[in-house]
Amino acid sequence: MDIGFDGLGAGFTGPQGQTEARNPSDNSLAVGPNEIVQIINSRMAIYAKKGAHFPATGKVLLGPVITNTLFAGFGGQCEKQISGDAVVRYDQLAGRWLFVLPFFAASRSAQRPLWHVLRGQHGTGPARFVLPLRVQPSSVPDYPRPAIWPDGYYLPTSTGDTVIQKHVCAAERKQMLQGLRLASSA
Repeated sequence: MDIGFDGLGAGFTGPQGQTEARNPSDNSLAVGPNEIVQIINSRMAIYAKKGAHFPATGKVLLGPVITNTLFAGFGGQCEKQISGDAVVRYDQLAGRWLFVLPFFAASRSAQRPLWHVLRGQHGTGPARFVLPLRVQPSSVPDYPRPAIWPDGYYLPTSTGDTVIQKHVCAAERKQMLQGLRLASSA
């Protein structure tokens, strides 16, 4: 059965108002057991998915909101800075949402991704991690595309203003799910 509904884009209106459309659209979408999460650049929305909790698919539950809403209450740059190219995934093995936001600091040498793992399926008890992604000082990590494996979360990115360079950052999934301090490699 095909079910369609309007997502984020020009003219989208949800409980938190009307979205600001931006280009390029840098879309990310993930489907969990009860919700569908869509991110376009620095805006996100959450929709109902027909099943045990909702009678129909497509009702806007949250949005449009800025992606740094995920870091509300943590303070610091993560909460203050608006970051585009955010990506969402649903970790089916753990029943958790994973959000990765590139953090474009004023200093290119300080670029790093922000990892946000929700402790519950419905966004309760977030855990936030900031991992360094070591790159050339002249490059900016962009287009993160996290992959979920039983042993880790892997984050490849493309960088470079004139030459595309590939980088990867890996995080120990078990520690992230437990909210423990991480050892990262890039």
